[in-house]
Amino acid sequence: MSEIIKKLAERVCKPLKVIENTISREKMRGAIINEADIRPNFAKELLQEGFVEFPVYRDQKIVGLGRGGKFCDYDVQIYGVGNLVEITQSYGELEFNMQDRRYIKRTAQHQLRVFRFFYDYNEKRFKQENNEARWKQLLEEANDLLFHEEVDKALWGFIDFYEDYWIEHEVFKFQRKLTPIVTLLDLKEYCHYLWYKCVEMNDFFTILGIFRGISESEKTVLAESVNRLKEQIDDMHMHLNAQVFIHEKELDAIYHDDQHNYRLRKLENTIKRAFKPGFYIDPFKEELYRNVGQYYASMLPTKYFSNSETMKELKGKLIKSAKNSLAIKGITKVETFDDLEFTYVDL
Repeated sequence: MSEIIKKLAERVCKPLKVIENTISREKMRGAIINEADIRPNFAKELLQEGFVEFPVYRDQKIVGLGRGGKFCDYDVQIYGVGNLVEITQSYGELEFNMQDRRYIKRTAQHQLRVFRFFYDYNEKRFKQENNEARWKQLLEEANDLLFHEEVDKALWGFIDFYEDYWIEHEVFKFQRKLTPIVTLLDLKEYCHYLWYKCVEMNDFFTILGIFRGISESEKTVLAESVNRLKEQIDDMHMHLNAQVFIHEKELDAIYHDDQHNYRLRKLENTIKRAFKPGFYIDPFKEELYRNVGQYYASMLPTKYFSNSETMKELKGKLIKSAKNSLAIKGITKVETFDDLEFTYVDL
């Protein structure tokens, strides 16, 4: 693990949780919104426990004669490694969009107010920050870490590797002399290269997790899928070493094993499972976890990622299919990585 990852990991703190309190319809029936009804609660004792309370009102019914049609909601922006949290509360009145009455919009007079919180590493808890200059300094410190050269190197290194290795996979294999005839030396060098790329990928996904770019559960799945690939590479490398040092084969000899290239096919299948876009599925939690290829695909504009309804429909189909598949296997709960259902997705 690099020094920058260790430094970042030391700054990770528990996330600040937002507890929602729904405002009753009766309180929002008046001509004006009462400030006391929309006031958030971030008392010291709550922050010590790691959460704040924010009121919400999401009833979009607009009653005649100016009744109803009010809202209260919030947006959360997280900076740094989760140690800086900015919550923007919005409230006011709603109106129909006169150009399309299927939709409701906020009136131009709606209000916004911002609440800022930072994690105090000495007291090990969140605090509110009202000082603009102090907040700006905290943001600068967070950006120094976010845009650190090692973080940039990990991010662009992953993109360059994936595109060179998988997007242009046939070209890559040809340049590495991995087709049509494979020698022991070429395969050993290939294993050495891919093993270290797995290490770099694990570092990259660790960094993503630290900055909350992916959830902890998805990071765990991604890391395990990469580790499974490393295990296959290790197995192949040990076999190649045995061919050279035990069976005294020359490095320029054509690769062949006594199981009709079983190890090589198994390695290629594991590579495909990692790099061809797909999902690991936990149908009981109704969660999809991206593999390496799907993470890369999520960076690109596609019909599934630009349309939330289409993605929701796809998720429903995958979860239903996975639930049926696991039922046939007699699995009623996902307890290990091996229990997750896997499927490729053509996007």
